[in-house]
Amino acid sequence: EAGAAGEAGDPGKSGEAGEPGESGEPGEPGEPGAPGAQGLQGPATPFRGLYGSNKTYYGNTSRTDIVYLQDSYGNKTFYRARTDAPESSFYGVSPTNTNYWVQFGAHYDNVATDLLLQ
Repeated sequence: EAGAAGEAGDPGKSGEAGEPGESGEPGEPGEPGAPGAQGLQGPATPFRGLYGSNKTYYGNTSRTDIVYLQDSYGNKTFYRARTDAPESSFYGVSPTNTNYWVQFGAHYDNVATDLLLQ
């Protein structure tokens, strides 16, 4: 006949960590998010024509003037006053000064004028 069971012993040491498992399959795409808030109104962008050093131009959050420079071949390069220009209105600052102006596009179309002339 067997004797009585003894007391349980102390737990043994933990084993070493196993190797990582394989990556699972990609999940299904999530649902589209909610629409964002309405953005701020952009500044007015009047076309001022050929740049003139004696004219006052505006570069701020309410208005950014558009001008062009023309080379000796008649090619026009267009510039928009920066909304973060060091001064909100300025004159005598060439469009090549990147603190006040940003070059853009190969050409400029005044949509409102084009519509009126059709």
